[in-house]
Amino acid sequence: MDEAVHLSDRDLTQLAQVIHARAGITLGPEKRTMIEARLAKLVRKTGRAIGDVLRRLETDDDVMDDLLNVLTTNYTTFFRESQHFTWLVDSWLAPRKAARLLRVWCAACATGEEAYSLAITLREGVEKLNSPATVELAASDLSLRALDVAKAGVYPGGHVASMDPARVRRWFQRGVGSSDGTIKVKPELRNPIRFGRHNLLATAPFEGLDLIFLRNVLIYFDDPTQAQVIANMRSALAPGGFLVVGHAENVRRMSTGFRLHGHTILEKV
Repeated sequence: MDEAVHLSDRDLTQLAQVIHARAGITLGPEKRTMIEARLAKLVRKTGRAIGDVLRRLETDDDVMDDLLNVLTTNYTTFFRESQHFTWLVDSWLAPRKAARLLRVWCAACATGEEAYSLAITLREGVEKLNSPATVELAASDLSLRALDVAKAGVYPGGHVASMDPARVRRWFQRGVGSSDGTIKVKPELRNPIRFGRHNLLATAPFEGLDLIFLRNVLIYFDDPTQAQVIANMRSALAPGGFLVVGHAENVRRMSTGFRLHGHTILEKV
């Protein structure tokens, strides 16, 4: 059983301020119970005392990474919100099938399933459309531990249980021996993806992009932070480039400079 953690009002305020400044995540006092429960798991997992966590929070990236991992869900699956992947081929890639180079950024890739879903969809789409296009795919996250999983591309076998078996055979290797029960993304899919760390509050590391996926992360931010992040994404897009957000995220009121296609697909104008 996790050791209980009880934060003083001062500690809770300090924690919220640092997390907001470093990661943009909003943690109000109404989330005290959740925060204390997640911190209890962190204390048990790492062996760090809660006082040590709070003291080192502003200066130790490992402590910040541990904290972000327990405070955010990092839930993702292959081909989550599948309508976006259908749109990707039929409505985004098809009109660009004559392009020679398409530049794509998965801007909050977590443990990598979304980045690999994008890579699979784009590779298969280029083949289906007999397109000459080369797709450059970059993927980033704030969490170094999540990025380590993404770069390795090794997952429990159940993560592809709902995927077409032929697709699994093409893009994944089944683990054997001590790796039995796992699947690994094949090098031909994994190696071309450029994984790196990026804080969404910072200026985007790219410009002239054709497409950005930024799904299911804006929900952690307050309105001013959402507006800042969306502005950063817009600056990274070429005119006519697209930003895709999650179905639970309503950014209509912050969509200045975009043409909306539904409420999750924004085109830079």
